Amino acid sequence: MKGELTDEASIEKAVEGADAVISLLGPRGGSTQKPLTRGTQNIVKAMKTSGVRRLIASSTLSVRDTGDKPSPTVSLLVNIIKTTMHTAYQDITGAAETVRGSGLDWTIARVATLNNGPKTGNVRTGHAGTGHVGLSISRADPADFMLKQVEDGKYLRQAPAVSN
Repeated sequence: MKGELTDEASIEKAVEGADAVISLLGPRGGSTQKPLTRGTQNIVKAMKTSGVRRLIASSTLSVRDTGDKPSPTVSLLVNIIKTTMHTAYQDITGAAETVRGSGLDWTIARVATLNNGPKTGNVRTGHAGTGHVGLSISRADPADFMLKQVEDGKYLRQAPAVSN
């Protein structure tokens, strides 16, 4: 289905009758209009209108979680993003705040860096700075993780870091 994140009618049509919504939206450099945040708001609104409760969204380690521990490496990466791509950082965190405040049954899969390697099936989840997760993951692995979250409630209303 073709549509734009600003087209509420198209989003409602796409969401209608769904069991869950998986959002793989990411920011684009240069936009000051927060399209990711606004698009996420439109998705949440459509989900509420259609009665769809399950939302799985991708994000980055720029979005902090209460279980995260201090990590010089993660802090450096986040500070680089915050400094060099400030509007993208604001958009990423704004979208996550929208998801967290939605009242829906959400999961936010947070990744650091994506690579183009093959699916490994080896997905580690946890919190940044705890030593349980790394900083890189093949694109195919978080996609698989997110699909599994449609029926798996282990990370309901949580934002695990996800890596290989």
